Amino acid sequence: MDMSREPEKQPKWIPHTDVFVTDAGLTILIELAGIRKEDLELTVEGGRLRIKGDRLYPYPGNHAGTTHLIREIEFGMFETVIEVPQGYDLTRAKASYADGLFRIEVPKQL
Repeated sequence: MDMSREPEKQPKWIPHTDVFVTDAGLTILIELAGIRKEDLELTVEGGRLRIKGDRLYPYPGNHAGTTHLIREIEFGMFETVIEVPQGYDLTRAKASYADGLFRIEVPKQL
């Protein structure tokens, strides 16, 4: 399979995201199916988390003879920014990625 990148460098889509509070802190769950771990970037900017990356096209693109019957899956560059409320310690945040879900756990401040 040809896994070519999109020519655009600007984010094209925003992933589905859930943010919820637990007894331990804040949990952020981002749906990123089909994205390789090495294509994800997480940065902290003040009280914000910025998650960006790239979901590669699993087909050669819009070549002659290609007709989409249904096209709902977003591909290309994505980005989302999450404002973390006061009372949570971003310096102790932990992230994991499994089964297409990117999970960020932000504990309460001590």
